[in-house]
Amino acid sequence: ESIKALARDLRGGDNRLVRTEVDEALVETKFSNVVELLQALSMDGLQKPALTALVSGITSRTAPVIAAHTAYDLIIRMVDQLPTQAAGSDAAEILYRLAREGAATESAMDALTKAFLNRKARPSLRMFAAAGLGAAASVPHVGNKLVAAEGLVEELIQVVNSGVVTCPRPSCNPPSYISRAAMFPDDWLDRAEKQHGKMKWVMPWGALEALRSFMSHPKIAERLSGTEVIRSDLCFLQISPDMLESTAAEAIVKKLGIDCKAALKSNRTTPHSEL
Repeated sequence: ESIKALARDLRGGDNRLVRTEVDEALVETKFSNVVELLQALSMDGLQKPALTALVSGITSRTAPVIAAHTAYDLIIRMVDQLPTQAAGSDAAEILYRLAREGAATESAMDALTKAFLNRKARPSLRMFAAAGLGAAASVPHVGNKLVAAEGLVEELIQVVNSGVVTCPRPSCNPPSYISRAAMFPDDWLDRAEKQHGKMKWVMPWGALEALRSFMSHPKIAERLSGTEVIRSDLCFLQISPDMLESTAAEAIVKKLGIDCKAALKSNRTTPHSEL
């Protein structure tokens, strides 16, 4: 079975940029093939089909095998060395999915932190990097380190803020603010495909997922609930038509007990640069 055919089989025709489910039964039948992908990565780290297939083959069973393989270090290096390329984004998605399965390492989190803070990096890489940090933050000592990382929380908030845009007349009367997804029906992450990875509008979901985990830290919860602009951003994103964004934002709003009726009535005047 060729690597390209395996990649197609594991994806099952699903070309969405963010896939919320993996067909674990299918992966189980191809477990040995997935393990062989690690050798393919070791021999040729830029072999795109191998990365694509590996992304689709991460389950609770395969995650420990991948994390223990020498190719794991190569995947981390790809995130660090290929920040603008699709291969780097695939590598970041692998680390995100491994983190979801509890297979995150300190070196992987360092690479994801650096990648997310790199504003020149491919947007999909930054998105998966942020989501991966959120997945790993459920481990207390990891979460404490990430929350303390210089500039990380501030950048996450900036990215969340980018998901809310001005809504002029006649779309909104009077002029107001609105989630980008509501203003631009084509900019929905839950429908985005792989080719949309260069678009900056894919990033807010990843930042929301990170903040969703970080808010268990008292200082972060205080920061999110104590700033008018951030409260309104979260409320606008909570009613986004994009299910990925709205689900993550709603979880934060409920956890913090934000009164969205009041937040959405307030006049948002703070410039983006002053957040």
